[in-house]
This record gives sequence, structure tokens and C-alpha cells, in this order.
Amino acid sequence: MAEEPTEPTTPPTRSKLSGLAVYVAVAALIAWLVFTVYLLFQVNSNELAWTRIAWVFASVEAIAFAAAGALFGTAVQRENVERADDRATTAEEVAESNREDATKGRALAASLQADAMGGAPPGGVRAMGDEDPGGPSSDVAVRHAAMARSLFGDLTS
Repeated sequence: MAEEPTEPTTPPTRSKLSGLAVYVAVAALIAWLVFTVYLLFQVNSNELAWTRIAWVFASVEAIAFAAAGALFGTAVQRENVERADDRATTAEEVAESNREDATKGRALAASLQADAMGGAPPGGVRAMGDEDPGGPSSDVAVRHAAMARSLFGDLTS
């Protein structure tokens, strides 16, 4: 028989940005905003100064966009994780229901197979007064037992 999966005792922790990482991300975005305003005031600088400022600005911009992606990405990812948890819970409930149905089906198959044998092994002795083995109910039992054997194998041995 298959082992039942063990349930986790503690819920999984959710990955989110917190503490120092949030402060650093917000600081990077503020630095980008400040640098953008500074860049607007430097429009009339000479070409060499403008090139150097733009080069530094590109670095700050890359860091700021990465920070923004981290801040907004964790919110989006958190929603995806919650939906995945809901789907997993539903799948576990369906699996448990199917497991119960399968157990009941195997019990029914074993009962049908045992009934087809009449409680005695093939070629064994039957009690007096038993119904004629060739009667209509015997045919039904044999058909049911054959169907159960084809689905589940021999469960009576």
C-alpha cells in the first residue's frame, strides 16, 4: 500500500522584501529622483561635463530600476504564491477524495470477486442448498468479478 504524504507542521514562509532591503531600495529610488532633478538643471553645461554626469546617471538609473523591480516584483510574486497555495490546497483535497473513492472501489472489487467464488476457492466445496452455480445471479457475479479483476487484479488471494 502506498505511504500517505506527510503534512508540513509549519506553513511555508513567504518571500518578501523587508527591513534593510526596503530602505536601500527606497533610497536608490530617491537618489535617482534627486539625480534626475540635478540633471535637468545641468542642461546648459559643457559637453564634457554633461557626458560625465550622464554616465554616472546611467549607473544610478540601473540601480534605481533594479530597486523598483525588487519592490514591485515581490508584490506581484506574493499574489502568484498565494494563488499557487490555493491551487495546491484544492488539489490536495481532490486527491484525498479520490483516495477515499479508490479505497471504496477496491473494497467493492474484493467483495465482488469473493462473491463470484461463492466463498469457496475455485473447484472447492460448496454448502448444501447453495444456489445453482450456473444460475443468473451467478453469471452477474462472475461478470462483476471479471470486471473487478481487470481493473484491480486479483484481490482475493
